[in-house]
Amino acid sequence: MGETHLAPKTVFLPILPLQSPSVLPFQPSSYELSVTMASTLTPSACSEPSSSSAPPPPQFLLSPLCPTPSPARLLRGCLCYTPPLCLCHPVLHNLRPRSPFLSPLGPTPSHAAGPLPPPGLTRPTQNQTDLEELVSFVEEVLSGSGRLHGYRWLHHRAIQRGYVVSQETVRILLGLLDPNGVEMRRRRRLRRRQYTVRGPNALWHLDSYDKLKPYGIAINGCIDGFSRHIMWMEAYVTNSDPKVIADYYINTVTRVGGCPQRLRADPGTENAHVRDMQRFLRRNHTDLYAGDQSFIHGCSTANQRIESWWGILRRQCLQHWMDIFHTLKENGDFTGDFVDKNLAQFCFLNIIQVG
Repeated sequence: MGETHLAPKTVFLPILPLQSPSVLPFQPSSYELSVTMASTLTPSACSEPSSSSAPPPPQFLLSPLCPTPSPARLLRGCLCYTPPLCLCHPVLHNLRPRSPFLSPLGPTPSHAAGPLPPPGLTRPTQNQTDLEELVSFVEEVLSGSGRLHGYRWLHHRAIQRGYVVSQETVRILLGLLDPNGVEMRRRRRLRRRQYTVRGPNALWHLDSYDKLKPYGIAINGCIDGFSRHIMWMEAYVTNSDPKVIADYYINTVTRVGGCPQRLRADPGTENAHVRDMQRFLRRNHTDLYAGDQSFIHGCSTANQRIESWWGILRRQCLQHWMDIFHTLKENGDFTGDFVDKNLAQFCFLNIIQVG
């Protein structure tokens, strides 16, 4: 059959009278869908596109219902498009109401199998937040570190801010405002920062590991940022005594024949002696990181190299010991008192150190 030419026309599909411009989509009495149909349609417009030619993308136009083209207007249902599209286009599928007895497109597959609720019986809803406010909120979050998170986290943040909004609305908003981020999360690709350091011994990372501390065993370690060489990794009865940490540091400096250009550690009291030693050994140097600049304070979670090593150490070794101690505790053989901790240190400390 040949092509059928249709005159341009506008089809209005009323649902319920519009109560208030602040009412959100997908609710009773929420919106009115205006579909502008023009150009030419073929009898196979709703069929799968052929492999030889892909259909052109939809063209969004203005209509009397939406004086400004914004995501909020699109979500309200004031979507106008030009063919070659039909009512089963995925854009309309995503924007149509989720309630089967409200949708002008008929029930969705998830509702088609079950009976429809009786007329007039709907779940009471709260006053929803206006979409313009939600768009501003999402744009504000996307301008910072929030661009790394998905719609579930963003919906939780919106609830914390006091907004009344459904998770589905947040999902569609995020897809409209940050399509690249959504696609990257769909592919499970993370935006990782690049770690750079000049060379060996340019930066050492120092940190303590406390997962076994409830059982009387404390671990402290240091790793070279460039080569990831373990400078020291010690298990002892404490890792909070500054004299113990200073002993690890000075023994390593003596063994390798020098100190690092910079040392990064937590701003805790256990690192006070190490900080003073590092600054003293670098006091007469003339580079940019001499003296006080040779020691870097920072939070433990941002100490990248050593935190990565703790994850490897737990998977390959420490999780085994954590399970053993947890079993002893569940069986009532370990109560955490002074005697039990000393027994654990006597029996397991040297084994964990060698392992």
